[in-house]
Order: sequence, then C-alpha cells, then structure tokens
Amino acid sequence: MSLVDFRKEIDLIDQELVQLLEKRFLIVHQIGLLKKELGLPVFDPKREKEVLESKGKLITNKEHLAYYESIFKLIMDISKDMEK
Repeated sequence: MSLVDFRKEIDLIDQELVQLLEKRFLIVHQIGLLKKELGLPVFDPKREKEVLESKGKLITNKEHLAYYESIFKLIMDISKDMEK
C-alpha cells in the first residue's frame, strides 16, 4: 500500500469515528437531561472506573492501553461538560 492508500483508509476510519461520536454525544445529552430530572450528579466516579476497566478489557494490544485510556478519559470529560 502507498502512503495515499493508507491515508484514505485513515480518512474512512475517521469518518466512522465522527459518526459514532455524534451518536454518542446525542445520547450523552439525553443522559444529562435525565440526570437533571432525577437530581443525579453529572460525575459518577464508580461508573467512570467501570467504563475504563471494561474498555481496557476490549483492547487486544495491551501496549496501546494507556493511549486508549487517555482517549476514553477525554471523551468522558467532554461528555461530563455536555451533561451540565
């Protein structure tokens, strides 16, 4: 494969990521509304720990685990901001 081919493949993956993040953020918004209605706090440290642990188990290349954790922490931080 050429550099152009690899970049095209990355572009397709990025497009999928954007679509998935948009879908996730729509759900996050709904969760934020529900939490407000129920009087629940935005941040749930137990849930965040569970999410990180469960996603960590999905990673097949454990050398990348720290990168995935960073990405999921960022996504969760953004999600908490969106829930406010």
